[in-house]
Amino acid sequence: MSARRRPSAASLLLPSIGSLLLAVAPHADAGTAKATRTVEATATLKEIGEDFEQVRVLAGTQRSAALAQAQQSLEQVLRGGLSGEQRAAARFLSGTIAYELEDFTHAGVQFREAAGGLSDGPFADDAGFAGIEALEAAGDDAGAAEAWARWEKRHPTSTLMPIARLKRAWNALRRGEVVAGQKILTALAISHPWIANDARFTLAQATAAWQAGKAADALAILGSRPAGASALYLRALCLEKQGSLLKAAAAFQEVAERHPDSPLRDPALLAKANTFLVAGDYRSAAEEFARVSTRASDSGIRAEADLRRARRRQRAGVRSRHGRLRVGGRAGQHHSEDRRRDHAGRVAGHRLGGQHDQHREPDAGCEHERPQVGPPVRGPLQQLV
Repeated sequence: MSARRRPSAASLLLPSIGSLLLAVAPHADAGTAKATRTVEATATLKEIGEDFEQVRVLAGTQRSAALAQAQQSLEQVLRGGLSGEQRAAARFLSGTIAYELEDFTHAGVQFREAAGGLSDGPFADDAGFAGIEALEAAGDDAGAAEAWARWEKRHPTSTLMPIARLKRAWNALRRGEVVAGQKILTALAISHPWIANDARFTLAQATAAWQAGKAADALAILGSRPAGASALYLRALCLEKQGSLLKAAAAFQEVAERHPDSPLRDPALLAKANTFLVAGDYRSAAEEFARVSTRASDSGIRAEADLRRARRRQRAGVRSRHGRLRVGGRAGQHHSEDRRRDHAGRVAGHRLGGQHDQHREPDAGCEHERPQVGPPVRGPLQQLV
């Protein structure tokens, strides 16, 4: 399963890492040889933490290599003389580096070890929070949902509580538990009214409305000018669901143009091509699929665009031979209307972040064939949430 990149525990908890490293520094009056080794190990740990801050701004292979080197240095420190709290701090930093390297399984192990070592100290909630984020990043939403519930009971006064509950709501939405997610969001708005102005909260509300089949409500929540790639993409999905295909195509295009570095860029390009397909404008759809094939960075998206373009050509030939599609004729009109109705039903049936087979298409000669109505759902919507 491919990893899902979200704002991570690593970035959210960086101040805690620095404070934690300072908090576990040994006392200056230590005079034994063991204490001296502990001081040296702690100094090395602090240096690794400072180096990590600089490494994070690097890019590409240089960044990956530097992070891997930092992880190796940490492993050496962990084999040295560290106190329990110092070891927990090293585990926390190790988990953060592993998260940056997208080794989410190892990150989760390190964060959980850190949480255990910190016990009920002031940073235990940070470590537990980070560990659950690692579970989600690794794709274990079910396990994370249970972990969030345990985390709330163990840290009821944590300052991270509102963000943890928001993440718990997103988790429920990804698993298709729309009602549960909406209840968490409603309770969160009551307990922490300020969060209503948070873009992540607004996006969660709109996503829940879209999942519940209330595209108009979702659009109202997003507003006329949503900010960010995710909000724009969701707006396009809502417009598509309402049958406003040209507006949806324009919205998908806006995602690609305004947010070229977003993981939603390529899915948006493919989704735009599909809106022409659903509208019955096969020539424009073929042209758009061709553009996706040349512009998309994701090889899977390119392959999907090529496949759909080829299938459209094949089926256009079949219809021409059998007279099933007469441009401007009654048969073509009914066929287009059937496609629109089927499109609306299929989109309404999508569950955010759920498994849905959108790659399987009927045989070319099938009497009741239907077009693909969107990009592979799981990928882009996992990025969205």
